[in-house]
Amino acid sequence: MPTLLQSNYESYKNLADLAAANHNRRILTLLETYGVKPTNEPGIITGLDLAIMNLPDEPSAYSDLTSFPRKYLDTIRYLKEKGYRAHGYAYQDNEGEGVLFRAPNRRFFNSASALLPSLQNALDDIHILGSSHLISQIPADDSLVSKAIESIEIKKNVLNQSGESCKSIGLALLAEERFADNSEMFTVIKGVESEENVAELLHEIDPALVNHWHRSRQFVYRSKNTSQFIQMLKDRDYEEAVNYSASNPLSELETDRLLASIVLNFEKSVPIWSVRASHTPPSGLLAFTRMSIEEWESLMNDGFDFSAQDKWGNDFFAPASLHSPEAVQLLLNNGFAPNVNNLGLDALDLLLEDSYTKGRLHPSLGLMIQEVEEFESNHYARIERLKQFFPKEYQALIAMNKQATPPIKTELNKFRLRNY
Repeated sequence: MPTLLQSNYESYKNLADLAAANHNRRILTLLETYGVKPTNEPGIITGLDLAIMNLPDEPSAYSDLTSFPRKYLDTIRYLKEKGYRAHGYAYQDNEGEGVLFRAPNRRFFNSASALLPSLQNALDDIHILGSSHLISQIPADDSLVSKAIESIEIKKNVLNQSGESCKSIGLALLAEERFADNSEMFTVIKGVESEENVAELLHEIDPALVNHWHRSRQFVYRSKNTSQFIQMLKDRDYEEAVNYSASNPLSELETDRLLASIVLNFEKSVPIWSVRASHTPPSGLLAFTRMSIEEWESLMNDGFDFSAQDKWGNDFFAPASLHSPEAVQLLLNNGFAPNVNNLGLDALDLLLEDSYTKGRLHPSLGLMIQEVEEFESNHYARIERLKQFFPKEYQALIAMNKQATPPIKTELNKFRLRNY
């Protein structure tokens, strides 16, 4: 049967491919009894390719070789015994010899990254499929396949032309709403990236640019993004994760995964968060918008640290505001106050953007707008946008707080953050 998980690097044709990628020899053996075997297409990808590209390459995964999982070596040996080969090439450098594995358009894996000697030996002994096996494209002819490809190319060109027309319409709509397009946004960001105080300069123009700049520099989630601690969370080995968190500083990625674990199972994961050896800030807090208000209340009762901020200085009022008025009220009732002085969009900005996008005031806006002691130009620019495009909503907003009235000749914001 075809499997559902497909991405740039993972493309599984059947369940055996998935089992090979997850190094599950027992499932591979079971599936074989039903005639289901991993893909074996030289020049494209093989089951051994899938197993190798998903081997751990972080040094921390090999920190304790006595307890290193046997599934990796067992799967590699099993596939070798079944006659599978892998794509790659041997190399030699100043540090020695090795094999760089890579199926076409797939992830790399260097055999030197396997710090378990027996695993490295197994990799060095694999029959390599070199570039001579790569699939090459032949010239078009009168065959049915060539004619089908030609027909598809014609349809694609028609769609591309339609796309250009749609692009023109999209730009016209942006101009009508007085928004800048993406190219102008990137030009502005690129123009100040060489300065030392990039975030401050971008915030003066529009805090949305700061958020876009942060996103462009965020490169935490690599194609291989695992560690011993992350594997503990995946395996739901919460007791070991508590011990690890208490004695080892967590990386930003590990902190992010821990927060995601709290969203999925806060009862088991909050103790891991509470005993952290170092308080590395996460890359964001918006995952908490997916929790129920009852879970927010339970976290508060369990002593969860709602004063924490992400690495950009955003506090919990951002996810609380987008979650519900009840979440905002919960923070306020427990003595927390929103931080609207950080660089980038604050909670009020997010609510104003959401209100404009949906054409109605966000339910949390009534609470948040009462908490702002001094409105900034970016707040006024977004309120002015509501005034011009949704006057009834604007009047309702001003009724909540007269100080939110924009000064005369306030310009509309040109930039926005579509996804939060």
